[in-house]
Amino acid sequence: MIITEKAKDISLLDSQNPLQDILKPRNERIKKFNKGHIVPIYCYRYIGICDNVTNYLEELRNLECNLKKTSEPYLIIKQGLTNSHSNEEIEKAVAIWDQFEKWENDSKRSYIELYRIVWDTKISNTTVNWTIKRSLSKILELFDDIEKSKNQSIRRNYGLSLILWVNSYLSSLFSGEMKSNSIPKFIFWGAIRRNEAYFFIFLSMLGCDALYINATNDKEFNRIDLRNTYVKLIEHDMRIEICDFPKSKESKVVREFPAKHISQTISPDPAPITHTKHMEKSYEELAKLSDSIVMVNVYDDDHVHCGSGSGVVIDEDGTIVTNYHVIKDGSFFGILFENNKSEYITHTMISNNEQKDLALLQIDCKTRPIPIKSSDSLKRGQQIVAIGSPLGLMNTISDGIIAGFRSFDDQNFIQITAPISPGSSGGALLDRYGSLVGITTGGYTKGQNLNLAIPSIEITKLLLISSFNRRRKT
Repeated sequence: MIITEKAKDISLLDSQNPLQDILKPRNERIKKFNKGHIVPIYCYRYIGICDNVTNYLEELRNLECNLKKTSEPYLIIKQGLTNSHSNEEIEKAVAIWDQFEKWENDSKRSYIELYRIVWDTKISNTTVNWTIKRSLSKILELFDDIEKSKNQSIRRNYGLSLILWVNSYLSSLFSGEMKSNSIPKFIFWGAIRRNEAYFFIFLSMLGCDALYINATNDKEFNRIDLRNTYVKLIEHDMRIEICDFPKSKESKVVREFPAKHISQTISPDPAPITHTKHMEKSYEELAKLSDSIVMVNVYDDDHVHCGSGSGVVIDEDGTIVTNYHVIKDGSFFGILFENNKSEYITHTMISNNEQKDLALLQIDCKTRPIPIKSSDSLKRGQQIVAIGSPLGLMNTISDGIIAGFRSFDDQNFIQITAPISPGSSGGALLDRYGSLVGITTGGYTKGQNLNLAIPSIEITKLLLISSFNRRRKT
């Protein structure tokens, strides 16, 4: 077999004002790159503000307005990339990753075998599809070079996240109707997570103009691209805290534009809302609680990784609750927090209840807990959110309702419709106020979304027993 497709290459262009230059059509860029497989792109971090807040906000409004007027597809990310994926989406991503991992482990690493990987991106352009596969290889080489201390489960988690984001976003950026000389635009606003930063670089490898805008800091890119090799930098001395991307003056008519122009926050300016502890949280606010939900790696006596699951921080002193069945065969455990490269190793299991399938681990670290709420107040039909690490995909978020309350062998369970998979065990079941009402534990493999969680009252009981035993020992 001969590969007839030629993958895209990119040329990073210099700019003094990427917010304006990103709008330039391809034929107004470097002429020698107007044809062929080399795409002249702008890939920049725009950090801080150069003048004053009023002018800065006007710059951003104008950017969005001008993007709406262009004929080229664009995507503005204002609240981070999605971490909410269905079981079917995750299974498809795992199938793609398994093919890629098999290719990586082949000593020959034939490009023909890479080309043959089955990956339905919903993109009709065969050149783009081939470039995606080539770029997946390149971005993982970059990941391996920078993240030398990461273990294979973290690398797999990153690879799966990237595949899921490709499947979620790229068909809009590379739609079948786009012109052959079009250059899609990708704008990322605000704090960016490490995996998202790698995805940003990945998109530039595909021939997208990419612009990262942050008025406060450049933390993640500063760490993974210190020499500005992949993403050029314009940095201003003035730094401010801005919570929201300013709404464009045309925001009320954004729905009149073609579907290929996508923004994750396209609604008109809402009335100001003051959040109180009694107000339900948005899904975006609930997603931020992922900082207090961990992946639990299990190791045996020979330091061999023998399993993983999820866990939830429940106090400020490093106490983590998980399922007993997650850790029962382990000699020690590695605790991974999102956006933290350190794996906290612990041999300390404070307490456990095998019958209730709960265990408490402790790490030597100050932590931010999720408040525990009594599960006695839960009602059937109530909305809930589950956060865990199914199939190693760290802090995947799914939502659903409470389907019922069940009892098996003197153990009470909350039945939920939120999708969970192997690896979700020990994860958080949250109500819409952000309180911990249960621990996800398993489900019926023969049914659709027939899943179970252990009520939070059992966590409270285990904490009380643990506290009593500690006081008795002292």
